[in-house]
Amino acid sequence: MRLKEDEPFPTRLFSWRLKRGLTQRELGDLAGLHWMTISRLESGKARPFIRTIRSLCKALDLESSQLIKETEYAEAHKNKGQ
Repeated sequence: MRLKEDEPFPTRLFSWRLKRGLTQRELGDLAGLHWMTISRLESGKARPFIRTIRSLCKALDLESSQLIKETEYAEAHKNKGQ
């Protein structure tokens, strides 16, 4: 699946989750996250931490570049300790 390069993280996460045929709860279970965290990430109400990005990529079988843009990754990396 190819997304437009300018698609923001919430849109990418939502699209990949649907592409994999997962509910928010199922993705949360696979990634070790609460389903409400998935909801907040998809709605843009929360920003992902670096460990969250890694967990989501593993659960969705993606490379980080497929889920998040380089500038978003840098922002998440600032919060890696949280």
